Parts: sequence; C-alpha cells; structure tokens
Amino acid sequence: MPVTFAFAALCLLLVLINPNSYSLTEYQASSMIVHIVLSLTAYGCMVVALLYALQMRYIHKQLKSNPLLLTQQQLPPLLGVEAWVLKLVMLGSILLAAALVSGFLTIDTMLSAQHAHKTVLSIVALCVFVSLLIGHARWGLSTTMILTLTSVGVAVLTLGYFGTRIVREIILI
Repeated sequence: MPVTFAFAALCLLLVLINPNSYSLTEYQASSMIVHIVLSLTAYGCMVVALLYALQMRYIHKQLKSNPLLLTQQQLPPLLGVEAWVLKLVMLGSILLAAALVSGFLTIDTMLSAQHAHKTVLSIVALCVFVSLLIGHARWGLSTTMILTLTSVGVAVLTLGYFGTRIVREIILI
C-alpha cells in the first residue's frame, strides 16, 4: 500500500506541475478513453507483477540461505507468489495487446513520427512478456530469469509510456 500511495501521489504531483491543455472531441473521447484505460490498466498489472517478482526472488534467496528462518518470518509460499506473477503477466499481456489493437483501430497516428516510439516500445514490451510466459511454460524459467524479464518488460513499457522526451532527445538524437 505505501508504494501504491506514493506512486499515486507522484502522479498527482506531476499533473499539478505540468497539466495538459488539449481536449478531445466527443467522437474521439470514447475510443481514446478505452485505449487509455486499457493501457494504464496493463501497465498497472505489469508493475504489480514486477513487485511480486521482487518478492519471489527475495523468498527464493531466503530459502537458499536459511530455510528455517523463512518459517519464522511468515512469508508466503514461493510457488504461490510465482503463480501470481505469471497470472498478472498474462493478464497484463492480454490488456496490453487489447490496448494496442484498440489504438490501431481508433487512432490514426499510432505509427506517426510523434507516436511511433510508443507503439514500437509497447510491442517490444509485449514480446518480452509473451516470451516470459512461453519460456516458463516450456522450460520452467528460474526466479532470476522471471525477475529479469519482468524488469526489462516494465522498463521498456515505462520508457514507451512516459519517456517521450527521453526517447526523442537522448535515444533518437
């Protein structure tokens, strides 16, 4: 809860500091709102999955170092946390795919110079998450690999969603 509240407070602070002044027409509003809600919900699922992946890695390290200490700390079972990570990544991937499809169906400028990096980075992040799910289903990935792929996917998705200035000014020079 403290992480969620801190993130919400940061978002509200950023909106107060730099409010957007554009408006949508009624025709654009409904389809754009669906796209935005799907995108932000997918991002939220992936961030929560990342937090669970961090917890999973911590529990795994505790089991390796001192299994008796783990029972005294009242941590959840490792396989239960892993199941939650995979469920959240699957739900987030479905929502992200739906957001991309809704964007392509309703937004004419998805691949324009202004929004192309967002679209491409979102597709790359979706590929990372899908590869995580397929890799786990086929080969049973380790906790380190699950954490790494989830972290990379969330970082790429964050860069795609919120890093417009970073991509334009630093990466695409």
